Amino acid sequence: MAATRLALAIALAPLGAARATIAAAQIVVSLDAGASHVEYDGFLPSAAFSLTPALRVVRERVAFGARATWLRFESGNSSLQGLLAGSVVLASSRRSLAELGAELGGSRYEHFARFSHVLASARLQFLGTQDRAGSLALTLGAVEKDGETRPIQRASGAVRFAREALSVTLTGTGTIVGGSDYADFSATFRHTHRSGLEAEASVSARAGDAATDAGPYVEAALTVPLLTTTALVLAGGRYPTDAVRGNIGGRFVTAAVRISTPRRPRPIPRAALPPATAAPGDGSTVAATLVETRRGRGESCTLVVHAAGASSVELMGDFTDWSAVTLQPAGNNTWSVTLRIAPGRRRINVRVNGGPWSVPAGTTAVADDFQGMVGAIVIP
Repeated sequence: MAATRLALAIALAPLGAARATIAAAQIVVSLDAGASHVEYDGFLPSAAFSLTPALRVVRERVAFGARATWLRFESGNSSLQGLLAGSVVLASSRRSLAELGAELGGSRYEHFARFSHVLASARLQFLGTQDRAGSLALTLGAVEKDGETRPIQRASGAVRFAREALSVTLTGTGTIVGGSDYADFSATFRHTHRSGLEAEASVSARAGDAATDAGPYVEAALTVPLLTTTALVLAGGRYPTDAVRGNIGGRFVTAAVRISTPRRPRPIPRAALPPATAAPGDGSTVAATLVETRRGRGESCTLVVHAAGASSVELMGDFTDWSAVTLQPAGNNTWSVTLRIAPGRRRINVRVNGGPWSVPAGTTAVADDFQGMVGAIVIP
């Protein structure tokens, strides 16, 4: 189940949620240590201790993740799962982006059960507005179980709706593994409180050859922050068998402590900021640098722009429907504005002192749909 969540996080990187710094990759390293009560379908209930290290890296055009899970059961047996997943953006516009993804994973239970898979996917993401986003994907690959290899074909679509601190993601997936085909439908609800507390719940159902038990399947997780880098994670529910990643369906209850790297804004060093090169009023020669983003409550996000010598700074982007928004002075030649911005790969331009719209430093210049240039940023 943890492997599936990581794969989805990479696949929908533009739809995730975290703080962002424009100048560097977003890197999150974590370790979960906990205890679980597990009842796999067709097996006796068992208690288990688990360790799960994970890494996630997100840049403007590249996302990568790695996760491993070691389980030690009360019987003395153990299992090991591992997953590598990544994606790269090939083309993008204000409203959409096309990317390729790859996933490699495997699992091993003692010395007699082994499973592995390799997947390649093509995905079209629709960035939409700050309230809506979605994606369509086609995946091809193969799975190997105890020496037997079967091909995989999978098509999926997802749409995400957000309002303040609450988001809802609806997903439909059709899968063919060997000669078996089935479809899964799910709804995932996620709420993030300004205190850092996160609650997530999903409901799913299955139809087709693999639907001896159609569901419903229900899972829920609660993440409670304890310290800056420590949180308590409580989860439980019932989930279906995943023939693609080798997970056996079952029920579980788990409690774990998560230790992760802090996610704090790191502004561009002042030595790297452009100097004042003109008097106020000459907007064409005043350099503007997008210094940082700062996530607030829910989907509110503060953008900070450095523009020495400026008397006014405006910003527009796909999250403002390309309407100009005026920034307010924030001291030390910086200007800021707080807006509702859905997480994802976003496009912006900045205008200083009423001059021409331009790509701010601190962003990646990309072509838009009208033979112009816009600045691309990541709000993961």
